[in-house]
Amino acid sequence: VWVVRAPHIVASVCLSPVAHGHWLTSLLTAPEFRQQGVASLLIKHLQMTYPNAPIWLFCHPDLCSFYSNLGFQQTLHLPDALNSRLTRYQQHKSLIAMFYAKSQEFKYGPWLSLVFHYDDFMCILMKTKIKAG
Repeated sequence: VWVVRAPHIVASVCLSPVAHGHWLTSLLTAPEFRQQGVASLLIKHLQMTYPNAPIWLFCHPDLCSFYSNLGFQQTLHLPDALNSRLTRYQQHKSLIAMFYAKSQEFKYGPWLSLVFHYDDFMCILMKTKIKAG
C-alpha cells in the first residue's frame, strides 16, 4: 500500500503481486484532493518503482482515459489468476482490463517527487503496510 499524506492520508493505492508483475487492486483519493494530480502522482511513482514489472488493473469504462493517459492499454491477455477474477467480477459490473509495461514508456515530469507541496500542506508519498483486522 502506498499513501500520500497532507498531513493526513489523502490518497492511497494498493498493489498485489501476481504472476511476474503487480495487480493494482485499488486507487482512492479524498474528494477534496481529486482532479489535482494526486492519483496520477501515485501511479507514476509505482511505474518508476517497479520499472521491470507489468501492472494490470480492472477499471470502470469511464476511467479508461485516465489510465490511458498514464500509459495503460486495454488488454485481453491476463495472468490466469486475474483472468478468472475478471470473468467473475464482470458478472456484476462493467470492467475493463488494462495493462502497463515499461515498453510503453512515457516521460515523467520534473515535478514527480516523493515530497510535493499542495497549497499550505507538504504531501509525503510513502509506502506503508496496513495491518488486517
